[in-house]
Amino acid sequence: MLETLRRDWLARIGKWDLMDWTVETPNVLFFQSDRVRPPESSEVLLLSKEIETDKPFVLDAGSAFLPSDLSGENVTPPDLGYPMSLDEINVTEDRGDFVVVYGRSGELVERAKELRERVFVLGNAMEMLRHPLEFAKRVMAVKSHMSPHGLIYAPGIATPSNLSVLVYCGIDLVDSLRLVMESSYGRFHTERGSMPVEEAGRRICHCPTCEEGVTKDNLRDHNSHVLMTELQVCRNAIERGRLRELAERRMLSSAWCVSVMRHMDRRLYAAVEPSVPVTGGEILALSDASLYRPDVLRFRKRLLRRYSRPPSAAVLLLLPCSARKPYSLSKSHKIFRRAVKASANRSAIHEVMVTSPLGLVPRELELFHPAQNYDIPVTGDWSGEERKVVREELRSFLERNEYARVVVHLGTEKELLSDLLEDAVFTSEGSLTSSSSIEALGKALSEAAEDLERVGRRDRLIQDLKNLAVFQFGDAGGDLLKDCRLRGRYPNVRIVGEKHLATLVPSRGMLSLTLEGGRVLAREKAYCVTIEDFRPEGNVFAVGVTGADPNIREGDDVAVVCGDEIRAVGVARMPAREMVESKRGEAVRVRHKA
Repeated sequence: MLETLRRDWLARIGKWDLMDWTVETPNVLFFQSDRVRPPESSEVLLLSKEIETDKPFVLDAGSAFLPSDLSGENVTPPDLGYPMSLDEINVTEDRGDFVVVYGRSGELVERAKELRERVFVLGNAMEMLRHPLEFAKRVMAVKSHMSPHGLIYAPGIATPSNLSVLVYCGIDLVDSLRLVMESSYGRFHTERGSMPVEEAGRRICHCPTCEEGVTKDNLRDHNSHVLMTELQVCRNAIERGRLRELAERRMLSSAWCVSVMRHMDRRLYAAVEPSVPVTGGEILALSDASLYRPDVLRFRKRLLRRYSRPPSAAVLLLLPCSARKPYSLSKSHKIFRRAVKASANRSAIHEVMVTSPLGLVPRELELFHPAQNYDIPVTGDWSGEERKVVREELRSFLERNEYARVVVHLGTEKELLSDLLEDAVFTSEGSLTSSSSIEALGKALSEAAEDLERVGRRDRLIQDLKNLAVFQFGDAGGDLLKDCRLRGRYPNVRIVGEKHLATLVPSRGMLSLTLEGGRVLAREKAYCVTIEDFRPEGNVFAVGVTGADPNIREGDDVAVVCGDEIRAVGVARMPAREMVESKRGEAVRVRHKA
């Protein structure tokens, strides 16, 4: 059984109970035999026979061609070696704590559901090095069947350059078998790829083996050292919440890695996204791969499904993004906002930023992750994929949100969007912050909004906060802003009805609920975690959870309920499915309790 200590999307750092040992995951099972010695730094061994050792070990029972009679809880069943071309093959072989999974496209027999807390070994994993889509499908199918306390083991495919991608996909265990094989015919591995050992002569590595002089005879020592080092790099990335960035850098080492990442992002988004938190730290969007990160894609999808313009905002103002986040704190946006405030009817103006990788960011959502947390190269150059995304976003945004007028104050972005904005007024002349450009902007905004209905600044702020609440909680979020009043100065704003309902927390970019706000959501049965009949004295743990709204992601504010009674509000510490299926771990970090 695995106890998860730290999550980073599909990847986990955890404690795995292996016989009498506790093993940290992710981990590498280093193969040991009479002729192959693992590195001293290895933590777990993969053996073909039992030996005297102080280290945890897993026994490999061989294959259908050379099976062994090993038995025990820490024995992997024989690999039957069915080719993936045989669609009808769909079986599991289990022995002890291990179950080997076969089947094209990751289809599993019903019996696999009974083995949920085992170690799921991917059968014919090496063949999937030629089938990246099948690999991605297989992994996600296994994850959908197994318990949160189960593990996935991908034998025979790990290298230093693909390890981060494997871990990113949710693989908990790999082994050193591929490196043992490739070392025997002279492949020199690094975290960036491999080459013949003869080409590795310019001191590209400073491990102990390379310091002495790497040869075919000691090449395996170098390769094992690099694999173990990369394992520590992956663990460190998980601890810091930066595994995605690491995987994006490492994936360029092979076409297989790039293909797997693309399939996970574009074809398996619906399976991956529930594991992606709604809050987080800075993200580095440095390549086109970042356009389809699940957290970025979720933001764009919510803009499509959970967003409509503020009712009083009939003039669309398109602005560029800024290097500093949130945008409103940047020097350029402070200048833009002065022009907005000086216009004849500021409440009628809706500021929307044009940016990559998010496409469009309305001003009222600029604090919501990842809008205030991303970093991109700001050069004015747009790739073909970026152009495609932002054009699609603008087209669909304008189809769903009708404006009386459109004002465009963009730099190079206006060239790629101008044909979608035929009736718009373009105000930039050279520098966007020059006196002439700002004067033209102020004049255009005044003329566009002068004859439109006026609403007070507080009323417009309520509209903006309602948009944020719906973006965060779905339709039920709008009820938080019904007949409400606001206290404080934006962005440190409290929403008050008969009682205090919620507070906007700028650092999280989200509304934090009070018990009264939790009752509003509970009435709509939205973002609720159902518990057994007890009153939380502290945080809520998964063992006491009986149900959870499927929309809940790690980082969401939630209401904790028992029947129709609210018991607490707090922040989700795991996604909905894990809350219900886990037997341990913190499910909700409680802020207020009834």
